[in-house]
This record gives sequence, structure tokens and C-alpha cells, in this order.
Amino acid sequence: MCKIPLCNRLDTVAKVWMEDKAIWLFDLAHNNLDEDATVKGLIKHYVLEGRGIDDVLQDLHFHTHYGDHYMVSVARSLRMGLENLIEAPSPCIKVERS
Repeated sequence: MCKIPLCNRLDTVAKVWMEDKAIWLFDLAHNNLDEDATVKGLIKHYVLEGRGIDDVLQDLHFHTHYGDHYMVSVARSLRMGLENLIEAPSPCIKVERS
């Protein structure tokens, strides 16, 4: 059984998650992510919390020192990634009709 108190373990998990989000934001702003990692990061760090692209841009503006010149490329890459995802063929099994 783990002897670390639950609140300390949760603090550690939250810290690791925030570091992961910060790394994702950095890589997103500096165009270091492929389309798949861009969309997965958006879903993981924002959509599952009920947030969206505007929140990503707001976090970049108010919580980083990257500068606003990244905003247009970030918005474009997020939008393009989502648009390409919905245009991708569905991986479902093809059913033949008689």
C-alpha cells in the first residue's frame, strides 16, 4: 500500500499534467507538433474540460511569454487539424448491402 497521502499524490498528478500542458503549448506555439499530436493535445487539455480554441489562444496570450505573433499560426493549425479529422474516412467496418 502506498504510504504517500492521497492529497500529495493528487498534487503530484496535477503538477505532471500541468507540465505536460505547458510543453504541449510550447510545442504548439513553435510548430513542433504534427497534426495528430496537435488535435490530441487540444482534446486532452481543453475539450475534455469544456474549453476550446479560444481558450488555447487566451492561455498563450496571458500565460506564456511567446508573443502574439504565434496566435494566427496556432489558430490555423488547430482549426486545420480538426477539419482534417472530421474529413478523415471513418475506420468502421464496411458493410456490404444486398
